[in-house]
Amino acid sequence: QKMIDAFKQAIAAKPDCIEIMGHPGEDAMAPLVDQAEAAGIVVTSGNNPRMNIIAKLNPSGSLVYSMAVNGSGAGPTPISGYPSGLTLTSQIAVDTLGRVFITGETSQSDFPTTSDAFERQLTTSVNDAFLAVVNSSGNGLVYSTHLRGADNGVALALDKNGNVYLAGNVNATQTFPVTSPISSSGGNIFVAKYSGIGGTPDLALTKSHAGSFTVGVNA
Repeated sequence: QKMIDAFKQAIAAKPDCIEIMGHPGEDAMAPLVDQAEAAGIVVTSGNNPRMNIIAKLNPSGSLVYSMAVNGSGAGPTPISGYPSGLTLTSQIAVDTLGRVFITGETSQSDFPTTSDAFERQLTTSVNDAFLAVVNSSGNGLVYSTHLRGADNGVALALDKNGNVYLAGNVNATQTFPVTSPISSSGGNIFVAKYSGIGGTPDLALTKSHAGSFTVGVNA
């Protein structure tokens, strides 16, 4: 209740921005966040991300659109270091048509997917990598899918021919759709390629790696 009262007092003070630290629950906070935003107050979150937002600004810095790309329900277990039921974007890319490609990780069982998705269900015991494509108007999904057996997507790139490249971490105990293995014993790094948008990756491979590592894509 103290947090709710503090939020109400903050709104009454009419600041430019309010940052939320902690979270007493969506039912309690959502109406207050809506009230603050309606009053022109920017609301951000600190240690508890609220929504996975994709936003576009014009050259003068004005908002063109913003869109949440996440579900609402909690997954079976939390993403490490965060409350359960979150979607986090790791990287984005924009094609020549203005469509926004995003990858990251989700532990939400109702993460939005499209009918032509490679996988529509949460498939790992912790969280899934995902690929989503937001249309150029920022009001809908062109494509969205879980990446079966992959824990998180950490890198994404597009080439001039419209191919989509993804890389990240894969859970070796799950069924990842390997088409070109470069490790005889499974792996914990994945690379996948889509030639266009939709369906199943045209190329997917895994590689075992011990210790820490970084993954990137340059296309």
